[in-house]
Amino acid sequence: MGGGKSYALCAEAIRLSLDYPGNVGIMARKEFRALSKTTMVTFGRLCPQGIIKNFDKTKSIIDFIPTDKNGLCSSRIYFMDCESSDKFKSMEVGWFALDEATEINQEVFDVLTTRLRHRLPNGKCPRYTGFLASNPAPGWVKERFVTQDKANHDFIAALPTDNPYLPQGYVDEIREANEGNEDFIEAYLKGNWNVFAGQVYKQFSFRVHVVKPFDIDKEWSHYVGVDVGGTNPWAVLFIAVSPDDDIVVYDEIYQAEKPTEWYTEQIKNKVGQDSIRGYFIDPAAKQTRLDFQEKYKINVEPASNDVVGGINEVKKYLPVNHFTGKPKIRIFNNCKNLIWEMGQYAWGKNKDGTEKDSPVKVNDHAVDALRYIISSYRNAGKPVSVDSYVDRYGTAYRKY
Repeated sequence: MGGGKSYALCAEAIRLSLDYPGNVGIMARKEFRALSKTTMVTFGRLCPQGIIKNFDKTKSIIDFIPTDKNGLCSSRIYFMDCESSDKFKSMEVGWFALDEATEINQEVFDVLTTRLRHRLPNGKCPRYTGFLASNPAPGWVKERFVTQDKANHDFIAALPTDNPYLPQGYVDEIREANEGNEDFIEAYLKGNWNVFAGQVYKQFSFRVHVVKPFDIDKEWSHYVGVDVGGTNPWAVLFIAVSPDDDIVVYDEIYQAEKPTEWYTEQIKNKVGQDSIRGYFIDPAAKQTRLDFQEKYKINVEPASNDVVGGINEVKKYLPVNHFTGKPKIRIFNNCKNLIWEMGQYAWGKNKDGTEKDSPVKVNDHAVDALRYIISSYRNAGKPVSVDSYVDRYGTAYRKY
């Protein structure tokens, strides 16, 4: 809110129209009425009138004055709604811009990407691009552009605190007006895409907790957490812990419907030369634990399965330290499935709409593996009595 998203769209639309004579682009929002009262108003304020050749108000088309050396190539912008993707299927454009993209159906975006094939009058291709502006909300925009780390796109956080042109005191007034509504403040002032009602890890932020891989100090301890699946994915996480109890999740396995041997081979390959101080596995997967022990010689321990207690342990690592400016846990951006689950993990709801004291059992495989490690690793390497295992998990443990 107040980050300058619409201005950025309009500025880029003007630049692409002037830099590539004869270019064609689309500026759109789900409803044309909303587009005309917001984005088009911003465009009118930003665009110098002297560079506009013609504005057809009936068709909502702007033609620019030619900018090529022959004065023949005029660029064009269509202002359109996105109620349906059908109207775009016969078009060819060099770029498109979607304002409030989370309002729009993903199919519209997918169709628009196929329309990026316009050739300039000189036969060359413009800089094909699509750009989107949106406030934080769960959905396809977050999953495609925020959670995933792909080479073909950039995610730019536009925060009101970055905008020097806002009225003085704007941010403070918004914060005071919404005092007590932390979800609103996190989303609209801090740009946190992971905030929604019922979210388990509200403090998790892609911008704060997700980092590019870096070299991990050799003195850090390594641990592995395993959540056993079947038709659902197995989730295996690899973490390193510093002497100061800082945690880095540096790798993951996330795969369904493979034999146990496949997972153990993947684990051994990823572990490599690292010295693992502890393997922790879903305590309900008794037979898999025995297979790990007997067949594959991986010494796994049953993790604590106190769900709420484990969640609270994970939460302790999320706040940012005011002195270092960093949280106690960071996740490498190659761990895409854990990152996605951290943002989606939610408490269940009772029939009356109130929150349950247990999370929804869906898309929780990687977060469970993380919980297993964090709630268990402090006891790694410490002697545990055989009787305590027998009491909790049955006589199969007596042989160990």
